[in-house]
Amino acid sequence: MANPTEISKILAMLALAFPKFSLEKDTIAVYSRLLADLPSDLLEAAAIRCATNYDFFPSVHEIRNTALSIRTQAENLPTAWEAWQQVVDSRRHDFLFSGGRVIDGIFGHPLVERIAYLMGWPSFPGENLSTDRAHFIRAYEEELKKFLEQERDIPEVRKYIESHRPIVLEALAQSMRVK
Repeated sequence: MANPTEISKILAMLALAFPKFSLEKDTIAVYSRLLADLPSDLLEAAAIRCATNYDFFPSVHEIRNTALSIRTQAENLPTAWEAWQQVVDSRRHDFLFSGGRVIDGIFGHPLVERIAYLMGWPSFPGENLSTDRAHFIRAYEEELKKFLEQERDIPEVRKYIESHRPIVLEALAQSMRVK
């Protein structure tokens, strides 16, 4: 994770790339707090991409989104159509199973595997490929959106969500009980 000194150097580089921007001490402190969970090499790559693609000094939001974009590129996260193709291709192979799971790993990304299993793989897809494709793509896109939203959050937000999740679920359960 990036330390305040590394973040300061990256912000100074960005300030030089955007000469009309005045980098203040308080700005460095806020950016340091909100970017500290990112690895320094990823943060530097995101800053470089921002410097070469934006017209104005990037906000924390823009830097974090750029870092997430770089990370998903590095992870080779497939599009919904590429994920579907992996599922279709999985039907053409013989696999070794252990406890109901594939041993040799057929899917190119864990997210594809997760959705395929949730949809009933290996018996999925079934006879109606067009319907199965539509359901798979919708499920994949929803799960991808959820994953990306979670990845955008800083650790303090994730911690808050996790610490309050049982309370919210219990309140929902209470409201649904018959009185």
